[in-house]
Amino acid sequence: TRLLPFVGLLSTGVSYTMLSKVTANGAVRTAVKTQARRQMGVLAPLFGSGPNQNGLDEQFAGTPQLVPMDIPAPTIAEDKTVHGLSLISEDSRSPLTTLNIRVGVGTRDTSLATSGTALLLKHLAFGTTDNRSSLRIQRELDEIGASVNAIVDRENLYLQAAAQAQYFTQLVEIVGDAVGNAAIKDHEVTYLLHYVQNEIESRTRSEVVSDAIHAAAYYDSETLGLPVYGDVSGASRAAVASLAQNAFVGSNISVVGTGVDHDQFSQGVSDHFADVAAGEFSRAASQYVGGEYRVNGGGNFAEVSVALNAGDANSAAVEVLATALGHATRSKLHSLGGKTGGRVAAVLDANDSIGAVGGFSESYSDGGLVGLGAVTNGSDVESTFAVLAATLKAGNLTDDEVARAKAILAGASATEASSQLGRASQYTVNTAAGSNTAADIAAVTTADVNNALASALKSAPSFATVGDISSTPRYNTLSKLF
Repeated sequence: TRLLPFVGLLSTGVSYTMLSKVTANGAVRTAVKTQARRQMGVLAPLFGSGPNQNGLDEQFAGTPQLVPMDIPAPTIAEDKTVHGLSLISEDSRSPLTTLNIRVGVGTRDTSLATSGTALLLKHLAFGTTDNRSSLRIQRELDEIGASVNAIVDRENLYLQAAAQAQYFTQLVEIVGDAVGNAAIKDHEVTYLLHYVQNEIESRTRSEVVSDAIHAAAYYDSETLGLPVYGDVSGASRAAVASLAQNAFVGSNISVVGTGVDHDQFSQGVSDHFADVAAGEFSRAASQYVGGEYRVNGGGNFAEVSVALNAGDANSAAVEVLATALGHATRSKLHSLGGKTGGRVAAVLDANDSIGAVGGFSESYSDGGLVGLGAVTNGSDVESTFAVLAATLKAGNLTDDEVARAKAILAGASATEASSQLGRASQYTVNTAAGSNTAADIAAVTTADVNNALASALKSAPSFATVGDISSTPRYNTLSKLF
């Protein structure tokens, strides 16, 4: 222990000696000497000493004053190609470049006869094209260290790609080929249908509940009522080729790039998405009807959901409303943060049979839902529906409840926007009809939220039960709750 200070002194002396031999710059040499003398302690009489620390106006002894350099904020630009593709770019001077594509096509654009086609289309993303085999595409993506992904929902197909910024040219060429020149092969369809089936079988209970409440609200055979995770009985090469041909047209596609100069981005998309046909994509209009739907999942518990039509309301106000209703659970694990609670916390306190409860909302180009879901005992389904209905009918959200909900949404949005991938996702999602920006949420007032709820309460309610459905009442009984 007694030797440690001396060893430190020797190491400091060695550092000074070595630096003196290799440093030609006088200012730096002086700085090093000064700093070394400050470390001499008891040896100061031999080597000299200096003040114990630099002055507040001195960055480093003997060096020129540093001048901070401004870091320019990311620049955002929008544009359109001659084929009608919408372009958004963020030049963030990042070492990463991203390329996200939104195609306005989803499960609502299929039918019972073509069930599974939208999921199959997702799995065919980055498959064989007129110019490349799927194997070649994978190898070329690997060569530049790119990662890709595809997601489909009721209204949109999202393709995501990312690579180091120096490989933007190669990335946009590969992705553009995949979007504009897809060659759907029989053997790939046959192979990928197994993965579609596996995805359907692996769906979560919450995804089943979401499909069920949409089936109740819009009928289970058309538009928004068609399931995201139904079956693959109608998926075929002919069906997916027809869907892709109709949907992959310029006006129905948005391309978002980050970490790239806008001129380079715009030129790259124009060059490599040139084979995307110009045109318009049309879809059947959705119609909210209200109803009841049940899925027998066995067990002693049930997940229930009540929804109202929010298609005629301000979608940002509806999102704030669902957040203000809140979430609460009887989890044995401690949860940190302020995202639990809200109005439904009282529901949990007053009803021992309910294990979890929360608000939800869905916004679409021509429709929307708002409501409450809960986990309950199978024998308490009817009473749980009654509690959820009463909570929705209570209305009159306060300024404090709305402010809290807006703060939660603003915090989530800011957290996502703090990363480049998060901002890329936000830009892409916000190109879709029915999406809400941070500015949209900030503009919502308490009156907007209560008006949205009042409008929704005028619609016919929708009910869904998944799990133990043995005690679930029929619609004529449940509808009287409203």
